[in-house]
Amino acid sequence: MANTPARQAQALPYTTIQPDFLSVLGDVREGVVSREDFWVSAYHRTLSGESKSVHGKIGVTKDGMEGRDGVAWLGKVGGSTVSLQLG
Repeated sequence: MANTPARQAQALPYTTIQPDFLSVLGDVREGVVSREDFWVSAYHRTLSGESKSVHGKIGVTKDGMEGRDGVAWLGKVGGSTVSLQLG
């Protein structure tokens, strides 16, 4: 058996999103409200134990979405890829 270099473990970040965010999108799309927000949080712990987190909001209107409080919206509703930049 050949020696293979040991792989170094990586700590993966994770993101949580307001559980009813689809209702928020639907309320705006259907005209129930003209603007509504949903929250997004991201967490990352390095292997050395350092923790980082960001908690922000995405504002939704019929014209689109806009991030604030540390969240930048980089995608489109209905697109194949949605990206959030946290930090």
